[in-house]
Formats: sequence, C-alpha cells, structure tokens
Amino acid sequence: MNKRLIIFSGIMMGLLGSVFGLAVSKMQQKPYQCCGDITQIEDLGYSQSRTPERYIAVGAIMGFSIGSIVESLRQSQPEESEL
Repeated sequence: MNKRLIIFSGIMMGLLGSVFGLAVSKMQQKPYQCCGDITQIEDLGYSQSRTPERYIAVGAIMGFSIGSIVESLRQSQPEESEL
C-alpha cells in the first residue's frame, strides 16, 4: 500500500469536508434576535452551539477519515491480471 497516497487522499477529502462543514454552519445559523436574554459576554449574533469552527472541524475530521478509508480499501483490492 502506498501510504503517501492514502494520506494525500485523506487531506484532500478533509479540505472538502471543511468546506462542506462551513456551508452547513452558514445554513444552520439562527437569525439574530436583539431582544432575547443575552447571557454571553460577547454577542456573536448566532447560537454558540452552532459555531462555524465546530462544523469545520467535524467536517475535516470526517473527510480525512472517509478519504483515507476509501483509498486504503481501493488499494487493498487485488489487481486484475490481464491474460
């Protein structure tokens, strides 16, 4: 197995996963509410449980793991010999 290719595939899928996570975080933002009970020191305009950093990190981790697994499975299959 080519470990460089597995790591490269994981990194590329991790980058795509982080972009996907950023897109999901933008779609999941709640609209800004001015008159609610604000308990945070700094009001960011969206819920803290839906911060973009978490979605980006989860997307990157999932993308890296899925990309690495798929590439290692692709390489573990025996090559067909041509007769």
